[in-house]
Amino acid sequence: MEHLRICIGCNDGVRLESTHMGDTGQFLVLDVSPEREAVFVETRINRASDLEHARKDKMREVLGILHDVDVFIARKNSPNFRKIAAGTKHQPIVVTAETVEDALRLIQRSFGEIQHLVDRRRRGERPVEIPVFRPDGPSS
Repeated sequence: MEHLRICIGCNDGVRLESTHMGDTGQFLVLDVSPEREAVFVETRINRASDLEHARKDKMREVLGILHDVDVFIARKNSPNFRKIAAGTKHQPIVVTAETVEDALRLIQRSFGEIQHLVDRRRRGERPVEIPVFRPDGPSS
């Protein structure tokens, strides 16, 4: 089993914003391994943060910035998250965590379940459900 490349939308590298991922100023990109180790890859600037919600050009710009990412992580669902789930290879996930560190713990704890979702997408399936991961367990 290979690593998952994840992206967490934030503004300061520490806290997840309580807005849509596409509205954050930057994306933290990390690789999480089956052994649940997280390795920081890079920070990518969100050039689309000022574009209006639910616009195709905003989603297209974000997808271009994050073309190599398997999993998008945010605190809030959005119209574009639903479009991404229905029509792309990327798996959006909502977490209730407030910090990047806590979000990583949720992802690491749920690695097997998330890997299964990503594998389905790699096979061409496009489930529209966006799972919500909470400290007390996942909830779709």
